[in-house]
Amino acid sequence: MGITVDSKHPKLAWEFLKLATSSENLLGFFIAQQRIGTRKSFALYADKLREKNPDYDLRIEALKYTHFPPGIAKYTKILEPLYTAIQKACALKETPEEALRKAAQKVDEILSE
Repeated sequence: MGITVDSKHPKLAWEFLKLATSSENLLGFFIAQQRIGTRKSFALYADKLREKNPDYDLRIEALKYTHFPPGIAKYTKILEPLYTAIQKACALKETPEEALRKAAQKVDEILSE
């Protein structure tokens, strides 16, 4: 969600975004979907989330080790050459240096498009 630069009512749009993304309004969604909250403020609702999600504590613990993909549009496209490079290196078809050099070239091409 966002507010376009040519919005006729940017202040009203901002108020709507704040309302729609408030912890109180998202709580029902997260309970129904058995998801954990995306903000620290959801810690206030841990007991409610835990009631409906038996894996809640495990998921919270896993967050310590979780890394999210970068927010770039072409991220999924650059995964293929990276995975291919790793596979070639692990299968000893190419040295790790050679495989990653080729992958880097392909990633550069993708990102420059």
